[in-house]
Amino acid sequence: MIEINIVGKGVFGTFLEECFRGQATFSEKADTVILAVPVSAYDAVAKEYAGKHLVNVCSVQHKTNDACLKHSKHVTGIHPMFGAKSPKEGRTCIVTQTCDRSGEIISLFEKIGAEIVTQAGGKKIDGKIHDDMMRRTHLPVLAF
Repeated sequence: MIEINIVGKGVFGTFLEECFRGQATFSEKADTVILAVPVSAYDAVAKEYAGKHLVNVCSVQHKTNDACLKHSKHVTGIHPMFGAKSPKEGRTCIVTQTCDRSGEIISLFEKIGAEIVTQAGGKKIDGKIHDDMMRRTHLPVLAF
């Protein structure tokens, strides 16, 4: 069982902890740290956990992956496309950054029923592609 630390006890961090209960153990000393914090806090939190496996679950991936990569070579960028009010069916995660430790965290999301997406249109999704896709699909909806 993977040991994780979820930093950020807001709505999403608390939701992830509930989802992973029984699939993971939780410890503030864990080597895998999920950053469930606002974009503005990423650099400071990543610095605090420098060298650990940093897991970026932010809906903005490029800037936050870069902030994590400044402080660790072990970074997984994974955007869960679901939340506390979403149905359990149809959960999807977009993976934008992987490292030698990504397998465990990706497997953890699969255990809670998430489909893992790594490509779009035959191209590997990175943080820039992800954020561009989100701008094109989400911003027009929010404009109405």
